[in-house]
Amino acid sequence: MTIKQFPTVHRSIENIFLKRNRHCTRDQLHWRGDSRMEWMCEHGVGHTVFSPRDNDFVHGCCMEGCCSSLVTFSIKFNDRVRQ
Repeated sequence: MTIKQFPTVHRSIENIFLKRNRHCTRDQLHWRGDSRMEWMCEHGVGHTVFSPRDNDFVHGCCMEGCCSSLVTFSIKFNDRVRQ
């Protein structure tokens, strides 16, 4: 995958999230440098909603319950090296 393909991949992942979480908007989504996508709640807290790794769903929570209904997901990439 080339750098030019990342915006397309990000947009596809955002579309999947927004389809599953209709109360969220694209403006509330933030891509982190470690490949996680966060949803920024009305309290200004970033909630991890996508990660390419299953164990990355630890996030700061504002304890207001705003993230309790979010549908989160990860995608397992095939890491096999072609020979």
